[in-house]
Amino acid sequence: MATSANINLDNFKDLVLQKAYSDQSFISFRGNKQDLTNWRKKLIEIYANSLTLSSDKSADEVKKWGKEFANKLVELGLPLDAAIVEMRTAKQNIGELLKEEANKQELTINEYHSIYSIFDRVVDQSVELVSICYMKAHDEKISSAQHAVDELSIPVVKIEEGIGILPVIGDIDTRRAQLLMVTALEKSAEFKLEYLILDLSGVPVIDTMVAQQIFQVLEALRISGVTSKISGIRPELAITMTQLGVNFEVQSFSSLHQAIASIKE
Repeated sequence: MATSANINLDNFKDLVLQKAYSDQSFISFRGNKQDLTNWRKKLIEIYANSLTLSSDKSADEVKKWGKEFANKLVELGLPLDAAIVEMRTAKQNIGELLKEEANKQELTINEYHSIYSIFDRVVDQSVELVSICYMKAHDEKISSAQHAVDELSIPVVKIEEGIGILPVIGDIDTRRAQLLMVTALEKSAEFKLEYLILDLSGVPVIDTMVAQQIFQVLEALRISGVTSKISGIRPELAITMTQLGVNFEVQSFSSLHQAIASIKE
């Protein structure tokens, strides 16, 4: 936005850099307090630079800082709403400084408004960008944590040469079924397994959908050259499977011990 030649923007910028930083009480978050101090000062610098940079350069600076800042927030466990409060607080402090300098330079209302509009636009950009980047980084962190939990919940245990066990615990949905298949195939190849026993004693219910998911895993193992067996078929599961007409077309056993014994016969 164009401003009057009578306005000394450098004075506004210098004033913001010198006086806008505030040592207000630290919001609650996990991490080094120095991290919060550093990004507060960086935020003031971004806001101050907006007064003299072109709109494009200012936007680029905000974009780079916003992404790094949002990732740091997620890493430190700082909530997004508290971060927005920080940015709004900085806006209020700087707004007072801009008004003070505008009076000192004896600017008109329109001249003051032209300066404040530049600053206000950058504040809005920074809040929007940090919010978007924060949610993206937060979702990625949750997804990564969920993946780690899933991997731990579907372990393949090699009990001896050529024989492994894959205990399945909990409900099986489409996402877990896909992970189950990938884990079974990858670990069977890694351990050079000839036999893999899927132990279903920890699966509460087997319906048509779950049965289809398990069948696909067994079929994938068969194609890859691994002989599959199923253990942990409790009486109630056996009854349900019979009523549904479920047939996995592999040997099934009520206990893991029986499945292992059948391999060694």
